[in-house]
Amino acid sequence: MRNRHIAGLLVVLSCLGWATSGLAAEDAPRWTTSLRGGYWYPEVDDWQSHYGSDGVWAFGVEGGYKLSRRLEIGLSLDFVDKSGTGQTLSGRVTAEEVTYRELPMNLSLLYRVVFFEDQLLVPYVGGGFSYAYYRQDFGEKKIDGDRFGYHFRAGLQILLDALEPRGARNMRESWGIDNTYLTLETLYTSLDDFGGEEIDLGGTTLVGGLMFEY
Repeated sequence: MRNRHIAGLLVVLSCLGWATSGLAAEDAPRWTTSLRGGYWYPEVDDWQSHYGSDGVWAFGVEGGYKLSRRLEIGLSLDFVDKSGTGQTLSGRVTAEEVTYRELPMNLSLLYRVVFFEDQLLVPYVGGGFSYAYYRQDFGEKKIDGDRFGYHFRAGLQILLDALEPRGARNMRESWGIDNTYLTLETLYTSLDDFGGEEIDLGGTTLVGGLMFEY
């Protein structure tokens, strides 16, 4: 099962790369940096009984490189921090405060539906491999570990330069930033070691942020 998931992802990423080869403009921005935050709804069973809410805020950064005008490879790192009482993720009952921290990483290939520079609305889809390190602290004890998996994402980039041309020009002249986008995204992650019997640390995240092209 694990090998089939990996093979399927590789086929999809390879097809996207072949389909968009040769579309890049030599003078177009190549690098991107994003500041992102969102609300994560975990797949963890009984998360609400552990932590008193159906989700948790997550914040992070992402860097990317444009292989072509439409194709981009990116790496993101997020941070999750939540406190609660009741049980650990392993099912251990405790009356002490439990603190959960997670560092999820996503290696993505994105396909942007863009036809010309300065396009106001740019839809995109993507997916790739995921990894997360997690740790729970309760009293003087801790539980930690990691999980591998995959993710899919879809969203919309909104070009802000058109709304404030003077500010965009100043950003370009002072900081070398060619374009600034507002991003809205839905991210689904599966982190159960590709179908293993361990706990799934994935879930669905509603993400917003700012992306800078340079």
